[in-house]
Amino acid sequence: MHRPAKSGVYCTKYLAWPDSILSLCNLCRSALKFAHSGSGKLVHGLDGDIHQVLYYYCCPNEKCENNKKYFNPTPRYDYSKSYYGQDVINRINREIQVFKQNPEQIHLRLTLDYGLDISLRTVERIYNDCIMLKSKQIDEVTQMDINMAKGIVLAADAQDPGAGKSANWLFTDCISGRVLDSRQTDSMPSNQLKQVTHEILTQYDTQLVGFVSDKQNNLTKFMKDSYPEIPHQYCTWHFANHLWEHLEVFDNQIFSRLKAVIKDLDLHKKSAMITVRLNKVNSVNYRDFFKEIDVDFQKMISLRSKKFEKLKGLPLFRLLKNYISDMEQTVRKYPKQSRFYKILSKIIKLTKGEISSLQSIFFEDLFMYDAFKVIYQIIYHPYIEKANRIQQLDNIFGKCWAVARIKNPSMKLDELRSFNSKASSTCPIILGEWCRLWNSYLPGLFSYYDFPIDHRTNIAQEQAFSQELSKINRRMANSEISYMQELQGDFYLRFSHCSSEELQKDIVNRYMDEEIQTIRKAYHQKVSNIAKKWFFKAEPLLGLQKVVKKYEKILKQSDLSIGVENHKKVSRRSIQEKMKQRNVKKE
Repeated sequence: MHRPAKSGVYCTKYLAWPDSILSLCNLCRSALKFAHSGSGKLVHGLDGDIHQVLYYYCCPNEKCENNKKYFNPTPRYDYSKSYYGQDVINRINREIQVFKQNPEQIHLRLTLDYGLDISLRTVERIYNDCIMLKSKQIDEVTQMDINMAKGIVLAADAQDPGAGKSANWLFTDCISGRVLDSRQTDSMPSNQLKQVTHEILTQYDTQLVGFVSDKQNNLTKFMKDSYPEIPHQYCTWHFANHLWEHLEVFDNQIFSRLKAVIKDLDLHKKSAMITVRLNKVNSVNYRDFFKEIDVDFQKMISLRSKKFEKLKGLPLFRLLKNYISDMEQTVRKYPKQSRFYKILSKIIKLTKGEISSLQSIFFEDLFMYDAFKVIYQIIYHPYIEKANRIQQLDNIFGKCWAVARIKNPSMKLDELRSFNSKASSTCPIILGEWCRLWNSYLPGLFSYYDFPIDHRTNIAQEQAFSQELSKINRRMANSEISYMQELQGDFYLRFSHCSSEELQKDIVNRYMDEEIQTIRKAYHQKVSNIAKKWFFKAEPLLGLQKVVKKYEKILKQSDLSIGVENHKKVSRRSIQEKMKQRNVKKE
């Protein structure tokens, strides 16, 4: 029961036992008695300050454990030992999750819109509380969802923050779309993966019915050694991406060479001050007169590729070839000795020469692009039986291998090795790599047929990493974010694996100082452990001494060599003197 008493500065509210709850001991069922009132606490809220005075009660039964315990379950205005109210932390949480604000923006809104006297440092501290409490709230929902499920399809992937920071490993359930666990570690060998998976299955009291990964060696070894009977799905997106990357780099040969020719044309690079006489009377500015043609060329080289859909080299080749063909037809109308004819003829000659030299590469590029489109369509077609899907893809890769062998008869499939996409790769080399990838991915590319759901990829985790990076980047205002990824990346990843209703839900509706102190303690311990790797450890600076020692060693060697040389000189002199004495005696 709230009993307000107003003053000129704030409103005092006395919080008695709530009417909605029977005033009985929960252990012995005796009627509770009033013990004492608290000293009061000034709580800063969005609607003004409130002086909160809490009445405490205890059990009168001396034999009851609650006899010496003082409590009151009535709702409070504060949420912890902080002097700010529940409405403040819930408002900050809403600013974070709904309006995507960073601490500086939230601080500005609280001070301007609500007149709240709060420092930026306090907002940042509450901001961290909100992140951790919301993450904990999401984990509680996940626990309930997984407990009711019959099993999980586990997906695992890692993110490298860079700058020497530990990688963020993410473990999610593909069926519910929830985060099951996240770890920060420098490496994740197969034995550690086994331990983490066991902890997940134990925590959620569930069973593993499937596994999805991007086919990293440690993940495939882990599944082969620990869960060989569980279907392991190799991510179809990563498979298609490997094919596309090689194709895109090969296609870029066409684009970059044609772009270089266009950039090197006189109508684009000549000085803006140069004029040209196109008839006996008038001279015009060269760049201005041919500006429209240059604009057309610049539009052509502004083409962009789109993953799995469009390349930029093939359309540029076609556009430029057709454009030059039209130019060639047009220029024939004018006298060959005219300046206009000579300028356009030069453009035609330069571009046609490069187009001709790229003709064979264009047809190879076109063949691989058409093959990729068919491969991609078969992989993601929703209504094909497994055996039929494998057979169709095997036929396509068989044709690719046949073309590769025609172009390079010395190629052998069992001798092919993986390599990163590079501009120097030829068509047969790329087709061979495609076939090697097909044979490598085939054992697990369609394991999803044995899953309780159709889940072919772990791209959701890649997207979550991207969203996490975006949120942290927004919070840090484009400053150094790698350390924040290592500290709080696992919290932000959970925000990408829950519903919008969960994010908008208030994080505090009762006094929960014990919970907040617990998560703060865990977070501070995490910060302490990670910070040990960051800070410079004071060590003796011995560089100068080492260099001086090396120099002195050289000097000693030099002195020694000088001494030896002097000794040789003395020996020579003594021998010469003895020879002279002998000669004198003989005479």
